Amino acid sequence: MIFPKLNLCGNNPSKDEISLYKTYSLAGSVLIEIDKDTPVKEVLNPLLISKFSTNWVQLPKYDSADELSDVMLNILDSGASKVVISYPQPFSNDILIKKLSQFPGDRLTLLFNYKNQKETLDIINQFNPYVHAFIINSNIDVCPLAKSTNKSTSQKENFEREIYIKELTQIHAIAKKHKLIIDLKKISPTCQLITNLDELSFNLLLGSDKLAIGLYKNNKGDVTEDGKIDIGVAYSASLITDRPDNLHSTVVVDEQGVALGLAYSDAESISEAFRTRQGVYKSRSRGLWYKGLTSNSVQQLLRIDADCDKDTIRFTVHQTGTGFCHLNTRTCFGEDNGITALEAVLRKRLVSAPEDSYTKRLFNDEKLLHEKIMEKAREVCEATEKDDIALKVADTIYFILTKCIAHGVMLSDIESHIDRHSKIITGCTSNTKSLKNSITEEKKLDFSLRAFESDNISTEQRKELEKRPIFSSANIANLVNPIIENVRKNGDKAIKELTEKFDGVKLDSVIIQGPFTETPAELSKETVEAIDLAFDNLVKFHKAQLEPKPLHVETTPGVNCSRYVRSIEKVGLYVPGGTAVLPSTTMHLGVPALVAGCSEIILATPPRRDGSIVPEVLYVAKKINAKMIVKAGGAQAIAAMAYGTESVPKVDKICGPGNQFVTAAKMFVQNDHSALVSIDMPAGPSEVLVIADGNAKPEYVAADLLSQAEHGKDSQSVLVTIDLNDDQFKAIENEVKRQGWNLPRANIAKYSIGNSFALRVKTLDEALAFSNAYAPEHLIINVADMEEKKDEIIEKVTNAGSVFLGSYTTESCGDYASGTNHTLPTYGYARMYSGTNTGSFLKHITAQYITKEGLKNLGPAVMKLAECESLDAHRNAVAIRMKDIPGCPDQSIKTNLTQPVEGMSEEEKKLDFSLRAFESDKISTEQRKELEKRPIFSSANIANLVNPIIENVRKNGDKAIKELTEKFDGVKLDSVIIQGPFTETPAELSKETVEAIDLAFDNLVKFHKAQLEPKPLHVETTPGVNCSRYVRSIEKVGLYVPGGTAVLPSTTMHLGVPALVAGCSEIILATPPRKDGSIVPEVLYVAKKINAKMIVKAGGAQAIAAMAYGTESVPKVDKICGPGNQFVTAAKMFVQNDHSALVSIDMPAGPSEVLVIADGNAKPEYVAADLLSQAEHGKDSQSVLVTIDLNDDQFKAIENEVKRQGWNLPRANIAKYSIGNSFALRVKTLDEALAFSNAYAPEHLIINVADMEEKKDEIIEKVTNAGSVFLGSYTTESCGDYASGTNHTLPTYGYARMYSGTNTGSFLKHITAQYITKEGLKNLGPAVMKLAECESLDAHRNAVAIRMKDIQN
Repeated sequence: MIFPKLNLCGNNPSKDEISLYKTYSLAGSVLIEIDKDTPVKEVLNPLLISKFSTNWVQLPKYDSADELSDVMLNILDSGASKVVISYPQPFSNDILIKKLSQFPGDRLTLLFNYKNQKETLDIINQFNPYVHAFIINSNIDVCPLAKSTNKSTSQKENFEREIYIKELTQIHAIAKKHKLIIDLKKISPTCQLITNLDELSFNLLLGSDKLAIGLYKNNKGDVTEDGKIDIGVAYSASLITDRPDNLHSTVVVDEQGVALGLAYSDAESISEAFRTRQGVYKSRSRGLWYKGLTSNSVQQLLRIDADCDKDTIRFTVHQTGTGFCHLNTRTCFGEDNGITALEAVLRKRLVSAPEDSYTKRLFNDEKLLHEKIMEKAREVCEATEKDDIALKVADTIYFILTKCIAHGVMLSDIESHIDRHSKIITGCTSNTKSLKNSITEEKKLDFSLRAFESDNISTEQRKELEKRPIFSSANIANLVNPIIENVRKNGDKAIKELTEKFDGVKLDSVIIQGPFTETPAELSKETVEAIDLAFDNLVKFHKAQLEPKPLHVETTPGVNCSRYVRSIEKVGLYVPGGTAVLPSTTMHLGVPALVAGCSEIILATPPRRDGSIVPEVLYVAKKINAKMIVKAGGAQAIAAMAYGTESVPKVDKICGPGNQFVTAAKMFVQNDHSALVSIDMPAGPSEVLVIADGNAKPEYVAADLLSQAEHGKDSQSVLVTIDLNDDQFKAIENEVKRQGWNLPRANIAKYSIGNSFALRVKTLDEALAFSNAYAPEHLIINVADMEEKKDEIIEKVTNAGSVFLGSYTTESCGDYASGTNHTLPTYGYARMYSGTNTGSFLKHITAQYITKEGLKNLGPAVMKLAECESLDAHRNAVAIRMKDIPGCPDQSIKTNLTQPVEGMSEEEKKLDFSLRAFESDKISTEQRKELEKRPIFSSANIANLVNPIIENVRKNGDKAIKELTEKFDGVKLDSVIIQGPFTETPAELSKETVEAIDLAFDNLVKFHKAQLEPKPLHVETTPGVNCSRYVRSIEKVGLYVPGGTAVLPSTTMHLGVPALVAGCSEIILATPPRKDGSIVPEVLYVAKKINAKMIVKAGGAQAIAAMAYGTESVPKVDKICGPGNQFVTAAKMFVQNDHSALVSIDMPAGPSEVLVIADGNAKPEYVAADLLSQAEHGKDSQSVLVTIDLNDDQFKAIENEVKRQGWNLPRANIAKYSIGNSFALRVKTLDEALAFSNAYAPEHLIINVADMEEKKDEIIEKVTNAGSVFLGSYTTESCGDYASGTNHTLPTYGYARMYSGTNTGSFLKHITAQYITKEGLKNLGPAVMKLAECESLDAHRNAVAIRMKDIQN
């Protein structure tokens, strides 16, 4: 929006400027600039009493801070909405901040000149807590936003525009919710400029040198020769409309906000309204409509406002004559009522009441009216009952309003003074009282602890303490996304340009190529030794996390299920840096990647000013065998690793912390299927929660709080004290202040402490309960008798990133050298995420080998479940094999196969189940790479549909779910849920179906129970330094089961069993209901077996939103798992990126897929059946065949069998599209087939080759990328889909490179813990302090040093 400005400087301000006020004020807000000579009482104050304008007063600079604060107080008390303080002032920032902190922040604005981006962001960061808005003066000569972009716009102009938008977006992100106004002093205003700035949440400041009145008719909104724009046109530039006639809906209200009627406006009518200062609108048929011009019911215009979306405006007017309506009523909504109706009646009676009437006597007899007012006022004072008080107040108002009307006083006059009273901040009417005595409550940031007594706060207040400040990445994303796209398109060139732009570094090369073999000469011996000790401890603890051998379980005789561990091959590690030195982060990311066996480790970190990398990071790069270092930071580094450039190889997973731009970039690429990359976890500000009793030394507690507070102003340092008296609590607070003020980063730490809190509780159990609800990144427990109690205490910790037990176990040790990892879940994500660990760089591949006997035992249950789910090709894949097994019952070999259907259309003939075949030795490397890819699909358009659904459910809860279920599913729900427990077996189920479900369920339980870690992990990394890892279940999980008309007991089991085995305390199922509102009995039966708490009768995005945010009936969950269509996938991707949802999901989803490797030993019927069992899922399913050394006849036999079986499927019209979109690759050897499969990374991999019994271990060892593997002739994928025991919820679309399928671990998390003795700290402390010095984190060093001093004494 525009922000008009008046210049009232000097002892004789221009009368033209003063007269402009009445017009400018119609825009709602006006900036009034004054100087020391401005006649405040005579000129300024009369303007400040205006009811309908928000007046901001820009003050001059003052030599004395006290003089400035006195003037601020005087101006604010006189009625100014805000005072604008210029920066810098002649005195220090600390003094200025101290003065500003004595005023309400929402009444203050800071004005400063833009010099460069860094200084601007620093100023905003520094003054954010004290002011409501920022005005930025800019002296740029050309503004890239002043004109629109089109095909003729040059690449240079587009780049400059992109950079300028990025800078403004960055400013907006740092300013958070503060209002932003920009004064482009050298730029002539245009509508395009105003619109573009508005989209970036910037208001444009315009003085009388740039604003004109009444020029629309001649100029139609163009800038005049002297650089002016019509004020009405300028105002309209921010408005939006979706109407074809481009009119804006206009609500017309009176002075009290009572709606008089509805009209329409456009730029022309708004321009005329400003010019005439009257109600002027746009008739849809007659053009300009000057309200009351013929009826004498004109409107005096008081103010124009736009609503929050800027698609509706409001005219506030003083209505004269008979009223707004053509029926001669005051409003178009019938008779008026309330106090405005009373005012209208009394004004009428003043003129028309008979001379001898009582009303006339009241108007004429001052004494009588005085007596009635006093009488009624006494009655008000004496009244005690609610209705009586209301009645007496109404009587009093009647007589008071009579007095007002008699003296020409209107309600708006009264409200004007009420508004002015609300703006007085001294608490008295005198403006001479000194500031020191008048402001009773000062906002201080002096390291005081905001303390709450547990007994004295409500449940709601406690829940608020458990939350973090909500932050949004939406605006950051608008800045980050163009950077990502730039790197994606332009590669190294973009990285060089962006590094020069953001870091001021001109790079010759984007990377430093490894291997790194030398120890940098710059490093001192002490630093090398400190890094070596930390590194060795990290290796010890992370090596202990490796699974020693594959897992093997025979779930049913002849059904052999296994699980194998594979490293994620290519990983990118992001290390924040530049001027910072962060060897610790490099180690804590690099060591688990090294231990996991990742074949390529790529580091990315911002370079120093000379283009080099700090030696500490180079030394760690050597130790972790990094392949290269990418010399870039921010979003450009993330994009380089996600998509790859000429120099930077594409990676499979990106890990590491970073600022909000890095976080937004990571969130973007993980949701982009074309990137095909995963990330570690969401990031938020760092945090610690310290539990301390009377045994804890105040110096230790304070040091631990401050070691986290120095990270950033938004860090959380929470203290929970146990049964401390006031003196004990005060001792901690005093120690925080003493240590805090002595930190080099005191100005950061004091904000963190000020934004954090302390909770005083009575017992350790109460403290742990609060901690589990808060789910901190770091949890320090410093209580008595820790040596004896530590096992008992840690057992009660369910939600935390890492735990530090005892007096000598400072969090700094974990940050550097104890051996546990410091890359941990923040912001409450410890409820569902583990910190970085060896498993972060590993994935699991399940496999199964089924013998003839095994298929004979398992096959009938698989076929029964496939029948339940109407998946005939799945059934056929089993039945066609069982036909060949002697001794199988007759009913087991029904294949439902008949002859192909005759009479196909020409279109159908094009999709006739033919295999698109490629010869391996006849295709190029590029063609092979194309075959390895999947068809690209985008969720952008889907997201535009899904996001409003999510917002609807978030706001309206159950009501929205019912409406959306009726709209999308045609089902009218009485209740959104079916409440558990489910204790009955539905009578509709046949005995055979129950037995099939029971067998599948039992096999799943056997295999998933075997995945549980038997006991906690304990490692003494250094004598006296005891590191541990504990497993905890994710408490509340939501399982999404697609359905409605479909029956999917298999999906319910494959999600529910691992959640049950993991011990999740609440399992919520969500599935679409049948047309009668019921749930299919098969799913109800499985809900009983998995102990589901409830079933949510909803599907699609609305079900995901219900579980992510919670509704009246549906509890909020911590993690959502389960497959679904593109709408479900888009909804899951949305909520996982929304910090206010605080929920995780399982994995990205794409179309289902199988890759079948077959040699001449494989029966064509089996191969065809396996391809079709996947093809029937959907038209976009991928059924890939890789044949080994087949001749043409052998290959043709498979193709013919695909056609024969395919045309006889009930879902043939789906399967033929899938086969048509898939392909076959003919290779010479098994190794070549496996190499292609590993590059393709299929969801399901079937290997049907000769001598499997002898070769299976050798073959599976060569499989590195697959969701699940099916070995041998009788191991059909259908068995895994239903009943063998492995899980069928698997990574698709190539995500098997970095994701495991759903498993017991999907519903578990790890908490690390450490207990350090005095001796342990003595051994470890020097290395920790040295590394803290390297990273310039003094509070981290102090937390160790303060304890070491006691040990040495």
